[in-house]
Amino acid sequence: MSAIQSTMLLSPSAKSMCSSNINPMLVSNPLVSSSIDEKSQKDITEILNKCIENTRNLTEFSKVLQIDNINAPTISGHMDFYYPNLSFQFSHYQQELPEISKIKHVPIPCELLEQFSRIQINCAMGLFTCISRAWLTIDNLIFFWNYEDGSDICFYDNMFEPIVAVDLFVPKERTFDEGVEYGLCLATNSQVALLSVDFIRYTKGNGAIVNEMRFSPQPVYSIPTDNLIINCLKSAKGTGRIFMGAKDGSLYEFFYQNQTGWFSSQTKKINLSHSKFHYLVPSFLSFNEADSIIQVEIDETRNILYTRSENSTIQVFYLGPNGTDTSKIGSLSCNSIAAKAANLIHSNDKHLFMPIVHISAIKQCESKNINLVAVTQFGIRLYFSVSPFEQFEHIVSPDQAPPSTFQLVHVRIPPIELSSHNRNGPVGSAYINDGISLMMTRRDEQNDTVLVLNRDLFLLHNNYKESKCIFNIDGRIWNCEEIEPTLNSVRTASLENENLQTIKSATGIENIPKLSSEYFDMPRRFAMITPQGCFIWNKMRPIDQLTICLRESNGPNSDSVRLFFNKIYEKSEACALCLAVALNYSGDARLFEWATQAYFMYSGEPEIRKKSSYTFGSSHNPITQSQSNQPYNPQNSLIDTGLEQNENSIYDVTMINRVQPKTALNSVSILNSPQQMSTPIVMRTKDNFQGQNRAYRSQQNTNQPAQSIGNVQQQKNECEIHFSGKHNAIYIYLSRLLCPIWDLKLLNELPGSQVQDSDTFSMTDSIIFATFADIHIQWFLNKLNELRSFIELNYPQLKTVQHSHVTGSLFGFIDHVQQTTSGTRVTSAPKFATQFQSLALNQQALNNLTSSGVPLTEKKIAEEIELGSIYLIKQFLNRIIEIFGLWKILDDHKFHFISTKLDRQTQLMLMNMQIKNFLVCDDNLLDQLITALLYRYIDDNACTDLLNQSLKQMCPSLYTNENAIFSKACEKLKQALNIKNDSYERDRLLKEAVDLVKQIGYVANLSQVCEMLYTAGCYEAIFELCITAAEKRDPQNIALYFYRKNEPAEDIQGQHYYQLRVECYKSMLDCLNNLIKTPSYSLAQQKNTYISSKEKLDEEINYLIRYVINSKDELAQVSLFTWMISNGFEKKLVTLDSTFLEFYLIRQFENHLKNRIYLDLLWRHYDFKKDYIKASKVLITLAEKESGTPISLRERVEYLTQAIVALNSSQKSSVKDEIAELNDRKDVALLQEKIFDELAKIEPRSELIQEAMDQLDSKLYDITKLFYDFAEKFELFQFKLAIFKMSRHEDPRFIEICWKQIVANEIDKLSRPDLKSSDLKHELAENLITIAKDYVDDEKYFPLNSLIDSLEFASLARGFEPEWCCTLLRRLNLPFEQLIQAYNEVYLGKDVKWAENSSRFINTIYCLIELFTKAPRATSETDKVFFLRSVKDLIPKYLTELNTINDDLSKELITGFKSLNCMLDRM
Repeated sequence: MSAIQSTMLLSPSAKSMCSSNINPMLVSNPLVSSSIDEKSQKDITEILNKCIENTRNLTEFSKVLQIDNINAPTISGHMDFYYPNLSFQFSHYQQELPEISKIKHVPIPCELLEQFSRIQINCAMGLFTCISRAWLTIDNLIFFWNYEDGSDICFYDNMFEPIVAVDLFVPKERTFDEGVEYGLCLATNSQVALLSVDFIRYTKGNGAIVNEMRFSPQPVYSIPTDNLIINCLKSAKGTGRIFMGAKDGSLYEFFYQNQTGWFSSQTKKINLSHSKFHYLVPSFLSFNEADSIIQVEIDETRNILYTRSENSTIQVFYLGPNGTDTSKIGSLSCNSIAAKAANLIHSNDKHLFMPIVHISAIKQCESKNINLVAVTQFGIRLYFSVSPFEQFEHIVSPDQAPPSTFQLVHVRIPPIELSSHNRNGPVGSAYINDGISLMMTRRDEQNDTVLVLNRDLFLLHNNYKESKCIFNIDGRIWNCEEIEPTLNSVRTASLENENLQTIKSATGIENIPKLSSEYFDMPRRFAMITPQGCFIWNKMRPIDQLTICLRESNGPNSDSVRLFFNKIYEKSEACALCLAVALNYSGDARLFEWATQAYFMYSGEPEIRKKSSYTFGSSHNPITQSQSNQPYNPQNSLIDTGLEQNENSIYDVTMINRVQPKTALNSVSILNSPQQMSTPIVMRTKDNFQGQNRAYRSQQNTNQPAQSIGNVQQQKNECEIHFSGKHNAIYIYLSRLLCPIWDLKLLNELPGSQVQDSDTFSMTDSIIFATFADIHIQWFLNKLNELRSFIELNYPQLKTVQHSHVTGSLFGFIDHVQQTTSGTRVTSAPKFATQFQSLALNQQALNNLTSSGVPLTEKKIAEEIELGSIYLIKQFLNRIIEIFGLWKILDDHKFHFISTKLDRQTQLMLMNMQIKNFLVCDDNLLDQLITALLYRYIDDNACTDLLNQSLKQMCPSLYTNENAIFSKACEKLKQALNIKNDSYERDRLLKEAVDLVKQIGYVANLSQVCEMLYTAGCYEAIFELCITAAEKRDPQNIALYFYRKNEPAEDIQGQHYYQLRVECYKSMLDCLNNLIKTPSYSLAQQKNTYISSKEKLDEEINYLIRYVINSKDELAQVSLFTWMISNGFEKKLVTLDSTFLEFYLIRQFENHLKNRIYLDLLWRHYDFKKDYIKASKVLITLAEKESGTPISLRERVEYLTQAIVALNSSQKSSVKDEIAELNDRKDVALLQEKIFDELAKIEPRSELIQEAMDQLDSKLYDITKLFYDFAEKFELFQFKLAIFKMSRHEDPRFIEICWKQIVANEIDKLSRPDLKSSDLKHELAENLITIAKDYVDDEKYFPLNSLIDSLEFASLARGFEPEWCCTLLRRLNLPFEQLIQAYNEVYLGKDVKWAENSSRFINTIYCLIELFTKAPRATSETDKVFFLRSVKDLIPKYLTELNTINDDLSKELITGFKSLNCMLDRM
């Protein structure tokens, strides 16, 4: 178990620091960052993408045939132009370019020769190249043998009738025994039988490996023919269906399955040519003679089947999108085909096109529009299509384009050589596949001649040109097949013999692009079977042909070599071919030297040319309109490059008229093809670099049809660089090499697998368990290293190209920031041109450069620019070689285990990544992979020395000395963690590890080492390491300047260094995070740390905080401050004695949307430092200023209170006025709070009220705002009155109105049906008393008379007791004397509302007097005397009034007053 994972950590959260998901070992790699800049890498990648696209997407074959649509057939081959003369002068005679290798003849085994003498009825021969076997039928016997060496002879003799047809097929699933790969179909006149075929592999005594072929003793399936004669058999590999062409002209299917049902049998014969009801039609009604089917061909890429009859009728059947159905599409008779073909060539002789001797399906990868080719007896090839043409740029899958027609679209006339050989007989048979056509004609009665037509040399041409070759074969050819080994056999052979490794076996891809296959795959092999034996030969690739020419000519200076540069290829492609020869035969010193000489001799030189006056994107540009979307045409390149045509040129004269003058757009022709590349260049100086570049880019992007005369004149003065063929050849070769794997997925996930981690012994379902794509990485490494060695050997001047002043003057310089142990080092290197840089060079600027003190010519400048571009290619090559090397190391160390060390996001990214993205990925991902690999070793307690050595050897710039130091430090940390008893040794190893990491702190990934230091309990070491690393990464304190300037976005450099420091501080903060999250119960369980209690843990945290505060690193302290705020250490923060804390809190408040938390901390910090004046200012700011964080009204009141307390604590006399002002502010704020509370009581609450409440709760308002915007607006009379009193504003009339409204509002609030009258008068009294207490002492704001009038009338209206009002007023401590005077004044006022209720009002006065008599001691003696005098004077008046009123109450009051008068007299 990993020591890191097994060690008891301080908290569960600490486990995340030591999990298996790790980060890159180093945060930056100075060597990699300086090797190739990101812009150049991106440009080169785009060039490779375009080259690879051109490698894959050759010109559509229908376009090569010049066919625009299915209804416009064309003709070719009628001129010598279509069959170029590739002869050359060699040793006083003309010699043709070799097309085939030496023919290997393997005679028929002697054991079989004697069988020919036993022929009675039938004999046939053929080849099954997929199993490397030839076969021979003699009557009812069939023999097989290995045609490569005549070995492994076997036979089958259980057929009782002569065998008339044979085919090898791939069985349907679950129809044969498991492990049976092939089946053999044998047809006789009475039955068709299916046998199983398997192979027994064993080794002979001499070491030879034998694959012995065996058959099932009896047929597995069979059907009777029912007197049907089978002419031919054909099986579909994908579905296992077996088709039979019969003599009756029908197509049949041998249907077989492994089970029988109620309504189905195991086997049956199905007629596919007739409908299900054809048996209902009497036979005498059929007037068509039987046309025997003699050939069946299947296009399995489109699921289309074709048949050829004895009378040359061709039928088309569609097998459905899955290949399991059958429907007839149509047919063409020989007469109709011949008539249309004759009409096309304006001939009346239809017999030229009759009969058809062979048909061959054209696979979808060969052409999307052409489907079938037929060969006539005169060698004329007829091309057919079964569906309307699709656009060339779209790829249509078979299920999207089912066949709908069948038409002749092209006629190909054979070369004249075929006619000269037809004297002894017409074409008897043919073979056509993937661009090669073989036609067998009779040389004499016993022997044949073979014509080979091949377009491999002309794949990049837009016309259908073919090379030709004629050779003789001994015997009559029975069958011709291409030997196409299966992918499994190829990979098996490469495992047994490394020399047989090809791009197909290295990639595991069946269909390699043809241009890549020609460079890196084996030559195509063909076998022909005759009675004299088997003849095997190779079709030479262009690379083989060039090799032979170099060897036969003893060097490159020959017509045969020049043929490739002058007639066949454009210079770039021919140079790429020379490069391929040199690298493929690097072991042959002479051949390597000759190919290299040809590479340089005929490649041409880079040159600077005048730029065309055409405008980029101009709508009237003829080239833009006619050629922008055209595929590559070598003749166009020939003319565009300004080269003169050779008099022996093979390019079509009719096409030259279409070529327009070269434009600036076509100068960067890599956009259309890799064969020609050019780069416009510009003089870049400090003054004009950016301006010229922007102006040029804007000129490129314009879409206006017209330009100013000045711009046109300026373009006429501009030049551009055209690279040589040898420069472009490197791109072509590299693209051909990487093309097959470029778009492959990097990883293959193993579905449904659970990963058992060897460290934790637990099943982890969430981890992706994947392996690399099945690619032979070493083969690609070897090829890439060969290319790099070639460049280094032949371009020694690349070592000094970085000091070139020419490229620096033209393209400027680029600064490389490099971190070293001594700090940051900035170096400058010139920029180099790539094909995707559209830069203009003014002719005057060029003249200035050439006329400078250094003797420079335009040729020298062009060479320097090209050399710079090759330098970039080499740097790019270095990088991908190292990535391949890392890829191989990861693959060798079982990446599916290493991947478990990566985080989930990286795993998913890798799972979705293509190889092309991996080869140009950033350093971060590569560092993660290297780190995962190293930690896999470290976790397994394995020594990393050998791994370090491998990494430094395979990828020296990805894995540097810093990486090695870091891995060594990790080893020492791991060793220290495993030591339990020897504390001295443990501390020594820990110290050494920390010292090692401090050496590389400028690049080390601190999080990894800090995780282990944390586990070891070395907390102070973590902080020391992080602060030291931050200083080394930013020795000039650029990050601090960036911080103090408020982090301007335009300061990219400052932002970079600031981020570097932040990453350093993160590790020490992670340490604190894990310490504070440590549960108390786990402290007692700690055995490897000194922290054993909560108190000691707190002491350790405080010590680490002080360690940072005592350092001089301001940014470290800033990071600590932020951490403390985020983790609830605010109380501790405000007590820190740091000179940076005040600036930090102020800055954070300003930059974080004025978050009040920072001002809260700031005033507490001032308060702790006893700086009360500053504390009060911050508190006032909090109370009165707006904040990004909401502050409630109640909190603002609290802040004002705290500010007053702070000012009082300062004990300075100068702040008395401020204190008084703050008290006034507080009173207004309290009033605002009351208004807020009053609005909150209103139900239902409208939007207007809610908005007002939000406004009141958001900030403090002055008293005027409170009056008009809230009290007046919402008719809050109580608060109007309060505002009047607070502002000392006097308006008696308004004050009386306020009180009347207050009384009315209070009554309305209590007017509820559920409220009893007793409760109503009680609550009303309490509410009014609460309100009146604030005003009773100031008669200006307490109009007693008006209030008595309002209250008494309310009491009367509500039926309260007469004494209710006077009792309420008495509770306000109003003197009896004041009350009796006020009541009397109100009564004397004779208000109209009391006219009918005078006795009721007098009754209230009676109650007031009676209340006095009941509690006389509640009044002072002086007030008592005044009250008695007043009452004595008033009682007679009230008696007089009562006598005038005639009601019962008045009578009672008269009695009462008299009694009171007596009582008062006694008092």
